Amino acid sequence: MKAHLISLRDLKNKNTPPVLVVQPEFGVVPWQIHHQYSKYFDDVKFVIAPESGHSVWATEIGKDILVRNGDALFKGEAIPDEYTSAENPFPPVQ
Repeated sequence: MKAHLISLRDLKNKNTPPVLVVQPEFGVVPWQIHHQYSKYFDDVKFVIAPESGHSVWATEIGKDILVRNGDALFKGEAIPDEYTSAENPFPPVQ
């Protein structure tokens, strides 16, 4: 069976499901990378998880944010903790 891979260029032209991006305060992937998802998916919602690292499930606040916002996404409801700014919610301390 041959796998079919879609390039990012092709993804821009596809109808995609809603995507929930959870940006942890202490994550390893920069906000600028996560924010680019909105270029490739039709309906991207962002939430932030303060006090969380790469494994958002490892903190109570992270679990709460994932469950509450993921549930709303799957039900087609408004995302309660949606982060609508294009700015990094956790800019580096200078």
